[in-house]
Amino acid sequence: MPEEGVCRRSGEAGAGPGGTDRPRRISHLVEFLREEMALRFADHIGAKNYAVQGVAVEEGYWRVRFFRYDPLCDIDAVTLDLLRDARDFGGSYEGWSRSRASRARASPAALRL
Repeated sequence: MPEEGVCRRSGEAGAGPGGTDRPRRISHLVEFLREEMALRFADHIGAKNYAVQGVAVEEGYWRVRFFRYDPLCDIDAVTLDLLRDARDFGGSYEGWSRSRASRARASPAALRL
């Protein structure tokens, strides 16, 4: 199971026993070509208990930055859900990150629907 690798790496990085099932702040980024779609997605994702940090144009894309507290062991399921949501709204899920020095990352290219 793919998330077992995230759980194992997190434990090796000092999360400690049971640390991967403790909710942690995980930030996400989705890009859009049109403002309208970015704003609609931001409303949608807010209804799914994500905190939207902002919607802004950066490097020619409308970027929606948001976060939620989730266990790291759930990151694959969370990411797949966000990939589908981004696609349904015409956007591109660009990945996730944690706000610690021992940051875990996953690339959407590594996950296939």
